[in-house]
Parts: sequence; C-alpha cells; structure tokens
Amino acid sequence: MIDADGSLRNVTVQWHALAFLGRTWGASGLSVSVAQMAEYTRKVERVGGVVTVDLQLFRNGSLNAEQVALLGQAWNGSRGDSSSSSAHFSVPS
Repeated sequence: MIDADGSLRNVTVQWHALAFLGRTWGASGLSVSVAQMAEYTRKVERVGGVVTVDLQLFRNGSLNAEQVALLGQAWNGSRGDSSSSSAHFSVPS
C-alpha cells in the first residue's frame, strides 16, 4: 500500500533479474558459461531473488538446444562443485 506521503507500507519486494542468454534478446549463442550462470543464480537465490532467462525461440516452437543444455547443467547441479540449490530447470517433452 502507498501512503499519502508516497511511502510504502506492508509491502514485500522480491528482486528479479531478467536477462538474455544469447548474444542479445532472442538470439543464438551463449553470453555466459555454465559456471557463471550457476554462480549468478546461487547469488540471486541467496537473497530471495529470482532469475528469468530469455532463450532463442525458433519458428517451430522449439528452443535453442545449446542454451537449454547450459541451463540444465547450471541449474540441475551438474556444476562440478558441492553446492546445492533449490533452482530446478526442465523442459516439457
């Protein structure tokens, strides 16, 4: 709720990162490594934030396989380290 003086009251705020994974929005390629995505996601998650990632979407409705693979490795624990995250990534079949 916003009070008459413009201050917020009884408001919960969640930090949200919206970023592209390709060279730019909706593009192919990878702008980060598996390790970079895993670490960034862990940092955001630690402070209660969320990450939304833009992937390349093809005309047939499929997603860029290279980008999907990177997210799967970064978010499903295939990072080669002992950290654990509640982040989960899956693509419907």
